Amino acid sequence: MDKLEEYSIEKDKEGKIKVDKNNLKNICKTAIENEFDRLSSLTAVDYKDYMEVVYHLGSYEHKEVLVVKVKVDKEDPKVPTVSDIWSYANWYEREVWEMFGIDFKDNSDLRKLLLPEEIDGNPLRKEYPIGGRE
Repeated sequence: MDKLEEYSIEKDKEGKIKVDKNNLKNICKTAIENEFDRLSSLTAVDYKDYMEVVYHLGSYEHKEVLVVKVKVDKEDPKVPTVSDIWSYANWYEREVWEMFGIDFKDNSDLRKLLLPEEIDGNPLRKEYPIGGRE
């Protein structure tokens, strides 16, 4: 993964890499070139003050997983889509959009996947009331 060094990447104590959302697509394409050929999962975490979108990239060849984290501002939760890199990422992005309210820029199919249309809000955000809304 030597090519990744050109992007300012920060590794956390578990070895997961944290990247700026502006570098996300380049990181994913570089990971594919380095045989991390599949997106195993895409989810989000709400840490109260900020959120992170978490991508698990897998390598069949090396039997490894690369975890990529992108910090997201809660006031303007936007991240570039990776559905143009992995078409099936659309489903993951729809789920994260619905549950956390994170907008995936240039994803043309952000619509509800899990919840009924009449449910408002993003149930996996910290500020969402326990037990739901009336």
